[in-house]
Amino acid sequence: MQSNDPDLLWSVKDFPVAAAGEVVTVSGRVYKGIGFAAATAGRNTEWLVVQIGTGHRITALRGPSYRALRVATKIAELTDWEAFSSIGGWENTDPSLPLRLSDLLQVASQFIEVVDYAGNPDSKTAVDIATLRGD
Repeated sequence: MQSNDPDLLWSVKDFPVAAAGEVVTVSGRVYKGIGFAAATAGRNTEWLVVQIGTGHRITALRGPSYRALRVATKIAELTDWEAFSSIGGWENTDPSLPLRLSDLLQVASQFIEVVDYAGNPDSKTAVDIATLRGD
């Protein structure tokens, strides 16, 4: 039976993130191939939602952690994020993913600020992260 509390679904873990052409390890939480970590601190904390396989940002959210984590949980449950490890891997495994993600973020924007939803498609850092994982 799945819990309604997103806190119980996520594990605390470090994971690699593509940042300005480099691979940076961040501390956060992981669930179903998605990483969730604070990018900034303070009253308007910005949260990164990252696809672990490539380390690339799916979106960034600004607001309370409990709201951001609920949105990240819904993103994690949209598809099998672990099924692809390349930037365009969704194209063959789940071609409707961008539309479903856009719809989800549009609804989410009613109660949390969606900062963006376009990561930097940097193939080199995706390969570097795959190498770190041993793929």
